[in-house]
Amino acid sequence: MSFSPLRALAKNCQVIAVEETTPLEQVVRLEGEVQDVQQRLWKLSRKWRNEKRSLQRQLRIATEKGAQLDRLLESGVLSRGQVRQAATGRRIRWSPGDVSKALGLRCLTRKGYKYAQSVLKIPLPSASTLSRWTRAFRVTPGVMDAAASVLEAVTTDMSDMDRLCVISFDEMSLDGRYCYDSTADQVLRGSKLQLLMVRGLCSSWKQPLYYQLDSAMTPGELEHVIIRLEDIGLSVVAATSDMHSSNEKLWEQMGVTPTKTWIKNPRDDSRLVGNVGTLNIWIFADVPHVLKRLRAHTVANDGGLVVPKDEGGTFLLSRQSFSELLSKTAGELRVAPKLKAMHLEATGQCSQRVSLASQLFSETVAAAMAKYVPIRSRQADAIRTIDAWFDVMNSRSPIDAKQERCAYGLNKDVKAIQDAALTKMEKLIGAARKSTPKHPGGVSAMLPFQVGALRSTASLRGLHSELSDRVPKFRYVMSARLNQDCLENTFSQLRGMCGQNVTPDAVEARSRLRIMLMAPSPLVATSSSGRAVRLEPDTAFVSTGQRLEPDNLTNEALEGLQIQIQRPAELTAAVEEDQVEEAFRAVTLQPTVPQVIREENEDGGAATDTAKAKARAAEDAWLRREGLAFVAGYVAASCQHIDPSLGLPTRVAPPSSVPQSWIRAVSRGGLMVPSERWMSVVEAFEVLFCILMGTSADRNPGIVRRLMDLLRQKEPALDLRIARKLVRTRLHIRLRFINQALAEAAAARRAAKQVRQHVRSSVGSEAGCQA
Repeated sequence: MSFSPLRALAKNCQVIAVEETTPLEQVVRLEGEVQDVQQRLWKLSRKWRNEKRSLQRQLRIATEKGAQLDRLLESGVLSRGQVRQAATGRRIRWSPGDVSKALGLRCLTRKGYKYAQSVLKIPLPSASTLSRWTRAFRVTPGVMDAAASVLEAVTTDMSDMDRLCVISFDEMSLDGRYCYDSTADQVLRGSKLQLLMVRGLCSSWKQPLYYQLDSAMTPGELEHVIIRLEDIGLSVVAATSDMHSSNEKLWEQMGVTPTKTWIKNPRDDSRLVGNVGTLNIWIFADVPHVLKRLRAHTVANDGGLVVPKDEGGTFLLSRQSFSELLSKTAGELRVAPKLKAMHLEATGQCSQRVSLASQLFSETVAAAMAKYVPIRSRQADAIRTIDAWFDVMNSRSPIDAKQERCAYGLNKDVKAIQDAALTKMEKLIGAARKSTPKHPGGVSAMLPFQVGALRSTASLRGLHSELSDRVPKFRYVMSARLNQDCLENTFSQLRGMCGQNVTPDAVEARSRLRIMLMAPSPLVATSSSGRAVRLEPDTAFVSTGQRLEPDNLTNEALEGLQIQIQRPAELTAAVEEDQVEEAFRAVTLQPTVPQVIREENEDGGAATDTAKAKARAAEDAWLRREGLAFVAGYVAASCQHIDPSLGLPTRVAPPSSVPQSWIRAVSRGGLMVPSERWMSVVEAFEVLFCILMGTSADRNPGIVRRLMDLLRQKEPALDLRIARKLVRTRLHIRLRFINQALAEAAAARRAAKQVRQHVRSSVGSEAGCQA
């Protein structure tokens, strides 16, 4: 179609005609556009207001969550590391505080820890992290440097009264088997754990400080501990122990007598501790232990205590008096409901309950006996005297409704009543004597618990008098802090920690003690006090895991060079070359059993004693090599991925000179037969092992390291991992062997004891029948 200018002009005129409208129409059109714009603006404004309200609501919720999170952080329920891991899901570097709290929960309940970690999704360190941190915190026998460093940091803001402290020590039974401590590279064995604790006399802190295995406390060790505490800045004013013979020997060596119940402080008298000079150390017996022994001797079937009367004559305090009261008050409604037959019949472990002794010698029992068994009024007075004495010696609060139970020396009136109670007990216990069938009137010497009661009574008076004269602001003594309750509580925690094994071995006891020092008390989640370390009345130790301001002391305890206990000095194995060669000659391959039998047959079968002994020795050597080949095959199978030349499976191994009859007898084709080269290495190591270990176990530190050094000196090309596997396997076989021997010996002793008891009971029953 061709272009026409006339037609284009006509079209433009039509468009102009359309656009040319009246002003009214234009206003209407513009108003419509304005309304459209306003509608769009209103929609946008409403959308923005909704978004603003939503953002404000989210901000308010986030602010509330932030405030709640801050409160959780301030209270110590969650740490910033836990919050960061929960928010990001990434791995973090756990702080010492996080690790110590996790250890507390882990010791309290293993299943609960896993439940909180996997089900509740609470961020907690893994088991490998806890293991790595506990290995870094070293606890060596003697004074534990980490615990001493914690005390040294805590004493910086203590007053003179807070620095007054009491030491107590006792033993706990352990499983006496041999065990290997991988963290110290040492074989340990101990049937007793000697633990020493220090606690505040006028404040509630306490701390385990010293331990040893199978070692009684000696004067030198005790003086070393006291000097260490004095150097830290504490002032030792009392020492407590039970009446064990080893402890009594200790006090006798240190000059303690019935008239001298204190020892001189080994620290130089010229040195001052704060504003207080060095004080004497007063010796106490554990009063609950004394009361338990008093009960045991009183209710014994073969006697009681013979007590002199003021007007002459004696009376007997025995189980007969309590039995008469029980018969009088039998029934559903009783005037002395706490008194039961168990208080008289309990023996063994049950008799160790302090509650049985305290309830037996109580004011309620004394009043009931005086009221309903008037013929036993003197026994009732003796019981009342014992009860008042125990209240004075075991006061736990400054003020109590019963004046004897108040803190000793609270005021003049209370002290006068308490001194009267102590004086009456001294008179009673000093004059009483044990009645036996052989000496119905009483033996001549006092029993150990009587000596302990008199010593503690005199020491309490002397301690209060000395502190009142030399320590400003000192008023009274809560005497319960002078017994061993804190130590018994620690033993209970050690027994109940980490499962059902209540009798740990030496390695387990050391590990539990390490965790106890690191972790805060499971009953205390946080410290809200402004002090450096919160002072809990009965539950928490001065622990490296508790919160400190401004920094956590665990950083120093686990990473600081001052606290880190270095490994023992390198111990060189004293194995001379000629000694090794001699041992090699001694264990040169013996003739096998078939060879010995063939030689005997060639001699005409004349089996002399020498020939029989030779045959037995050959058989023993043959069996030992068979067992050694089995061990070598086990190590070869475990390390096959490192060195395939150590051995071959029995299905493909060719016959060789290596003993393999036992391996092939029990194998289904998969057990490993060691190669000749590997068997020679194992036999050489067996010689070195027997020289170093002897017939038992070398208990010096670094046992695995020293064995590996000897083995690698003999075989320099041997891979380190293979050497470690061989050494550890052989070491655990030796430990299992000697532990089995110990168990068999203990079983034999128990059987012999049962036989002796049966014989005695049989003889007694026959004598009764004849009578």
